[in-house]
Amino acid sequence: MSLAGASVVGTALVAVAAGLPAARALVAALGGALVVVPVVTAIAFAERGAVRETARLSALVTRNHKRASEWDWRLNERLTAAGLSPRPSPVPSPAAAAVRKGSWKKHPDVGRLMASGIFDAEYYTAVTGAAFHRDADAASHFLSLGMRDLVAPNAFLDPAVMPEPVRAAMRAGRVDALLAHLRSAQAWEAPAGPWFDPRKVEVDPAAAAEHPGGVLGHFLEHLRDGTVAPLVDDDPERELLALDGRAALISHARSVRRSRQLAAPRATETWDDAAEAALLVEVRASTPKPDSLVSVVMPVKDRVHQVGAAIASIQAQTHRHTEILVVDDGSTDGTWDLVRRLAQEDARITVLRSDGVGVCSARNTGLRAATGEYVAFLDSDNAWRPYFVETMLRVMARDGLSAAYAATVLHGRENAGPTYRAHVGGLEDLLVLNHIDLNVLVVSLDIARAAGGFDETMRRWVDHDFAIRVARLVEPVLVPVIGCDYDDSSGGDDRITVRESDHWQWVALGRNWVDWRAVRARERVAGRVSVVMPTYNDHVMTVRAVRAVLDDDSFDDVEVVVVDNGSNLEVGQRLVRAFAGHGRVHLVRLPRNLNFAIGSNVGAAHATGELLMFLNNDTEVRPGALGDLAETITCDGVVGVQPLLLYPDETVQAAGTVFTAADALPGHFLAGHPRSDGERVGSLAFTAVTAAALMMRAEDFAQVDGFDPIFVNGMEDVDLCLRLSKQRAGDWRVRPSAVVTHHESKTPGRTANQTENRRIFLDRWRGSLPAPQHDVFARLGLRIAHVGSDRSPVPAPRPVVVRAMEAPRRWGLHIASIPGPLGDRWGDTHFADSLRFSLEAIGQEAVVHRHGAHDTDAVALDDVVLAIRGLDRVRPIPGKQNILWVISHPELVTEDELREFDAVFAASVPWARKTTAATGVLVEPLLQATDTRLFRADVSPVEQGAPVFVGGTHPGRERKIVHDAVTAGVRLAVYGPGWQGQIPESDLRGAYVPNADLCAVYRGGTRVLADHWREMAEQGFIQNRLFDAVAAGCRVVSDRVDGLRDVFGDAVQVYESPEDLSRLCGPGSDELYPDAAGMREIAALVAREHSFEARARRLVGRVEELL
Repeated sequence: MSLAGASVVGTALVAVAAGLPAARALVAALGGALVVVPVVTAIAFAERGAVRETARLSALVTRNHKRASEWDWRLNERLTAAGLSPRPSPVPSPAAAAVRKGSWKKHPDVGRLMASGIFDAEYYTAVTGAAFHRDADAASHFLSLGMRDLVAPNAFLDPAVMPEPVRAAMRAGRVDALLAHLRSAQAWEAPAGPWFDPRKVEVDPAAAAEHPGGVLGHFLEHLRDGTVAPLVDDDPERELLALDGRAALISHARSVRRSRQLAAPRATETWDDAAEAALLVEVRASTPKPDSLVSVVMPVKDRVHQVGAAIASIQAQTHRHTEILVVDDGSTDGTWDLVRRLAQEDARITVLRSDGVGVCSARNTGLRAATGEYVAFLDSDNAWRPYFVETMLRVMARDGLSAAYAATVLHGRENAGPTYRAHVGGLEDLLVLNHIDLNVLVVSLDIARAAGGFDETMRRWVDHDFAIRVARLVEPVLVPVIGCDYDDSSGGDDRITVRESDHWQWVALGRNWVDWRAVRARERVAGRVSVVMPTYNDHVMTVRAVRAVLDDDSFDDVEVVVVDNGSNLEVGQRLVRAFAGHGRVHLVRLPRNLNFAIGSNVGAAHATGELLMFLNNDTEVRPGALGDLAETITCDGVVGVQPLLLYPDETVQAAGTVFTAADALPGHFLAGHPRSDGERVGSLAFTAVTAAALMMRAEDFAQVDGFDPIFVNGMEDVDLCLRLSKQRAGDWRVRPSAVVTHHESKTPGRTANQTENRRIFLDRWRGSLPAPQHDVFARLGLRIAHVGSDRSPVPAPRPVVVRAMEAPRRWGLHIASIPGPLGDRWGDTHFADSLRFSLEAIGQEAVVHRHGAHDTDAVALDDVVLAIRGLDRVRPIPGKQNILWVISHPELVTEDELREFDAVFAASVPWARKTTAATGVLVEPLLQATDTRLFRADVSPVEQGAPVFVGGTHPGRERKIVHDAVTAGVRLAVYGPGWQGQIPESDLRGAYVPNADLCAVYRGGTRVLADHWREMAEQGFIQNRLFDAVAAGCRVVSDRVDGLRDVFGDAVQVYESPEDLSRLCGPGSDELYPDAAGMREIAALVAREHSFEARARRLVGRVEELL
């Protein structure tokens, strides 16, 4: 929501992490609910441009993925510089500024609203985040503010689906219009929201009309435990108890506020010196002076000019009982000699050497040597305040603490004063952001060692990782005194914060959100595919993607784990509304956007299936894909498999991943090529595939600890493939028959980390990457002529692909079918697929270009442009053999278009003759055809017991033969979309028949009915269905088209009226057709002379004449 005078600064979510006690505690702290909700901070501004400025700065945070506390600090700093003063608002929605006249507590319509029963104060309070003393105050707030911003008054009403006049009245503050609508007859005709369809409610209409809140108010008044929500969704797998759904939304909304608190800035520009001084006095007065030995671990490397000051700050501590363990990690600048001289002067200093592999190893060396009761850490470029250690020990002894941390003051930011880190928080906070600086942490040595010390595989953000592991054992407590002066300047190339990647922050978080040891030990459900789908701030694509998965019935046991990666409130609520109560969809929420890798890892940990499929939320699974992928992954030697991933224009996005240059980044195989090219890769083995849609064994995924979080939304999939291939023999495959469309959403910041991802990947794998895989191209008759670059800072190869000289002639078949699963059902698609197969059967190569892909770069690979003319006009390509075949919609074809092509064919003898005479352009007759692989007279029928019609309704086109049959009382078997309510229900047999099953349906009908577009019938264009049905040995009834008898003899009978149709379909009408032997003879003739193979030979012959 966007409200005047305020802005959403950020969102956060809380969720269970895979089996981690810390994560379970986090959820428990939120009331035990696993729900998503954005937490909103409203900011009041002094000028109109503030909303835009805040949105821009907030986007900056997302794009850069820097340490969130640091960027929140910069956001506040720049707001202040812009003259904008943030202050908390009682409403987390911009509604706070919508109405400023009088008090919102005194709205005159409160009584009417409360009496209506449609206002749920608990729900409204949770969603808005406001606090009210009474339900009436909440109602008044809704009337004054919330309603004007179309905030829902309850969990079952969605203002977005209200009629526009009602929404306009709500925005104007008129609740009477909303209540009047709910009492009207119109309210019974349409849902009030996704969870309330009044047509599914057993309510007396008269009683509902008299209720002050209408049908919805009546329903809510009688809501009880066990009441099933009247969902708009008719999914039989989904049942939602109304009160459970309401509770889920409320819990979701409440959790978001907590999530936002967890992700709030953890630094401030002010410090209460008086409070600190008072605490120091109180602690000294109330506790004895400690005598515990404290081991101070200081790693150092090449800090000869700084380490002395750091050590001096330890020596200056008021608590003298310390051992100072300085661990040199391979210095070459005199640091070692300096520290040794200091050790000779102070017996408390012990100098150790580490193996030079990094700061974690150095600190672990110090931990192993430590003998104190407590251990503290100080970096060689920072300094402690003199009272730090004593104060910490006094407080820890007084309060019985095993781990505590002080505040830090940060110096050195350019053009800025000091900032202070002093955040109160434990494990749940640390699982979102770090607030414990290692320089001010004091922990018992036993706890430090029990936590496992420092992870030596990490090169940065090690303090965060260590703090989380300590917090799992004991709760670290803030002692609000400044313990350390921290140099926060960006200067100095030798600093870890400059030298190492910011991406290590995600490693620290990722390793602590999933307990991989527990994941590996868990038992999984055999024969189940768990689809893991991370999503961020996009419910529309996510809902579509999940429903496409659920609609694919090609695999029996499929669950979907949707990982909400920190989406805002509205998106999260809509996801709850979409999936609550569905037995196969599980929502998991994270407290902030933890990126694809962590989101996927968490989802995999929650998944129960033995097979995992990682799927982007902006994808659409085509029917049959899941079953085909599962079949492939169970084959020996297959480590993982991806589908053929297509762009929305039906061109290939990825048909595997290939390496095209030595020690260089890989790329998607066949990107931009037509789908037909991708269908040839089934026999190829790859070293990597894409995780946009990837199926693999859960056991294998857990064995390598999943995706590496150091990769932020890129390269994590290739890295996973390479890591797993080092441990497990086998190949990565592509299953071309499994098709997934990738819509590639434009999530802000989605590619912002590309350069760093590439750098990290090459640093890790350089020298061990696969050799250039040019042979993969050669297997498809392609070769790499040159290798260019994408001109990025860390460039990726861009191969220039051409066809091999010895490759067969390549035909580009251009059709008007739309891309996607709907286009898969078009007749033009089946036509082109059959022709492609026939061309390849006689030694040619062929690909298909659908609508929207006629001008892609890949068409340059084609030798012949065959425009199969329907709704799309296709432009010829100079230098190619350009053929036009008009099969439909001749009224769209112009003389200029005919003259552009080298040869022209038409699926009509009379139109070809007439057009040739009229234009002087030779138009050769070439009728439509049948695919003899599919349509044969020996196919076993599926009995229909009636004449069959296959086809849907079309706007502006009457399917006259169907309506005439109904008028004549002819019982039908109709397959096709859009017929509900137009013909008797008993005549409806299905919305779609797969092309492979169509022959059996035709042969099972007593007749096959066929009709034509009026323009096509008048011009003699015989549609494809007649060729198929007659080749299948069927008796056909059609409307009149010139030339039917010449092609089909008496196998096709023409009707002129409903009476004719009744006669041709009635008892004894078989005598009007040839006998069985005659029908077989005609079928054989059509199969011989009008097959796609015959058409392919004719086309090839014509092209060879042109050469």
